[in-house]
Amino acid sequence: MKGFDKDKIYILYQDAFKEGLNFVYTNYKAYKPDPWDNKFHNNVLKIEKHYHTGITSSSTSAQKPVNYSHYLKENGEFLQFHSWKKLREYILTSEPFLKHFQIGKYSPYLNETRQKWEESLTIEYKIAQFIDHYIHKFRSKIFNEKKFKLLFDNWFNSINRKKLSYEIWVPIIYTSFEINSFNISDTICIKRISEDLQISRQLFIQSDISLKGAKELLISSCSHAIVISGNHFNDISNNASIYQSYNKLLDNDKFNLEMNNIIGSIRIVTGINIGYYQVFAKPVDWSIDWTAKYESVMTIYGDSYPPEYENYHWNKKPDSVSKRQLNKIKKVFKSVSINSNKKLTISIQKFNSVITRKKSDDIIFDIAVALESILSHDSKSETTFRLSTRGSYICILRKFDDYNPYEIKLLLTKLYDFRSAVAHGKGRKVIEKSENIDIKRKKVNLLDFGISFLRHCIEFLIDNKDYNDLNKLDEKILKDTYSNLKMQKRNKKFVQI
Repeated sequence: MKGFDKDKIYILYQDAFKEGLNFVYTNYKAYKPDPWDNKFHNNVLKIEKHYHTGITSSSTSAQKPVNYSHYLKENGEFLQFHSWKKLREYILTSEPFLKHFQIGKYSPYLNETRQKWEESLTIEYKIAQFIDHYIHKFRSKIFNEKKFKLLFDNWFNSINRKKLSYEIWVPIIYTSFEINSFNISDTICIKRISEDLQISRQLFIQSDISLKGAKELLISSCSHAIVISGNHFNDISNNASIYQSYNKLLDNDKFNLEMNNIIGSIRIVTGINIGYYQVFAKPVDWSIDWTAKYESVMTIYGDSYPPEYENYHWNKKPDSVSKRQLNKIKKVFKSVSINSNKKLTISIQKFNSVITRKKSDDIIFDIAVALESILSHDSKSETTFRLSTRGSYICILRKFDDYNPYEIKLLLTKLYDFRSAVAHGKGRKVIEKSENIDIKRKKVNLLDFGISFLRHCIEFLIDNKDYNDLNKLDEKILKDTYSNLKMQKRNKKFVQI
């Protein structure tokens, strides 16, 4: 706690709130804005579904919610109610307030105009926003103390607590799920994004030029999200430190590991190249900002999706994940999360990064590193032989497509020829020639084969943990080979394995 006098603040805020609310009630009856007036929340979007694909989308709403805070202004300045003046006087002499909001003597700005603007943003603007939120949330312009207290307590928690809890929401692009909610673990689930939350997470898209075009469509296309609970902002010293902490989220090792495992688990089970762009924090038992009835969330963006998503992918029907697949995803995620095998973790990380790559050179290196980490990490010599032998044997234990073990060994050898051509800077024509080979009278793209085969191997090693120890896999190969030879000798005929 930071030394705020909650009882005193509650009385001052309640008085200011009641006076402003009553003023809005009186003036709203006397004057109603027309659609061209600026007394509207223009950034509130309408959530709908694409008529052909069923993908979630958003558009500018014709029925914009009224911004009631404008009724508390005259000539662009907030009206000076008696209760608002008292609140201002208290805040500008309260050490905890000055410190938390970095105003008055704690202001980092030397410009006096900027300082006054920051003070108004903290005091008058916040009360006006509070009133607007109350009217929209409860659909009433009549004061009710229980409803006021509900909103006040959430806001007061945001300034008084040093530790703030929040959920991380990661909307999944162009992918639908059969369920509304499914628990992957104690702290991770997949949830359908409610309409209100859809609007909240897209409030500032219209004003951000960098989010126009394909990016805007990526953000709006998500019906479900991965939700990670149990997160905290610690040692919150001031209002700005909340945002500073959140902006570092994408550099957080724990978050990145969890996302690597859950995204990898979904891809391994379904084969869908899922991705995400927006990540947002949803406060738990506190709130810092509102627009109409919508509580603001903190957003951050990171490119973690297939490049083809920006190439008119919104015209295609989304991939769907069934409940049966989700049950398997849960098992795979549990297995991956408790597995201490760092090599498997690296292979899943590279398997995920492949989908975000645009250049074939980068893709082949990711595939090679991932395969080496699980099939030949015990030695740096004879990598191609070790990897192709073990990889082809895995396909004896678990069938891969319609290839036989000999063809798998050949494809893996060619895959490494392709990698070598790229690594040694061979000409583009040589590289492109190495990328496609003929098997069974058909062309095989080694990049497509490599990605599918990598998925196959990871899934096999998750289901058969003993073979993460390559010595045990080699022992199995030798035992089966010896048994096969004995059978050949007994039957006096050659049996190809």
